[in-house]
Order: sequence, then structure tokens, then C-alpha cells
Amino acid sequence: MLFSGIQAYCLRSEFRSRERTPGFILCFLGHVTMAVQIYVGNLAYSTTEDEIRAAFSKFGEVTSAKIVLDRDSGRPKGFGFVEMADQASAEKAISSLNGADMGGRNIRVNLARPKR
Repeated sequence: MLFSGIQAYCLRSEFRSRERTPGFILCFLGHVTMAVQIYVGNLAYSTTEDEIRAAFSKFGEVTSAKIVLDRDSGRPKGFGFVEMADQASAEKAISSLNGADMGGRNIRVNLARPKR
């Protein structure tokens, strides 16, 4: 359940015994901070994860930065993903970095789509 930024986590336990003791539900509230996944495309093959992290960290906290590698060759595929701590920072980074020059190429930056 989500109540204006507060998540209610509920755990349910059912006791299975001869007396058929009823189960219980334990709930607690916590503040939810959703990390935002950002797609970064058209990267130069020489670009490192540290360079991507440095570029995006100017706009907010970067949780992770990953360049996708080819399974067979182990070389970069020319795109990656950055995870930022909050939506506002992610939006600032996207608007500022989309089309920006990085490693001699104009990178493409937008919100990542969910996996299919």
C-alpha cells in the first residue's frame, strides 16, 4: 500500500496446527525512496562507468552506473544505465545531458523502459 510517500509493509503468517490457531498480520510503515533508472545510449566504447557516474553526480546522488558488455567478447555495447536516488535529480540530469557531448559523441539520455 502507498499513502503519499509512505509504504506499508505487511507480513502474513498462518499457523497450521490441529487447533487451527488463526494467523496474524504484522504491518509497519516506512518512507519509500524509489531509485530512478536512466538509459544512456550512443556511448563511446572507451567510456568508463566512473566517467558516467561523474557526469550524472553533478545533478544528484548516483546509486549505480553500469555499462552493458557483450557476453561473447566482453567489450562495451555502447549503452548503459544509471540509477539515481530521486526523481527530481533524474529529471535534471536527463534534460541537461540528453544530446550532450561525452567522449566525442552526442549521448542519448532518457528514462529506462522496464524489461520485457
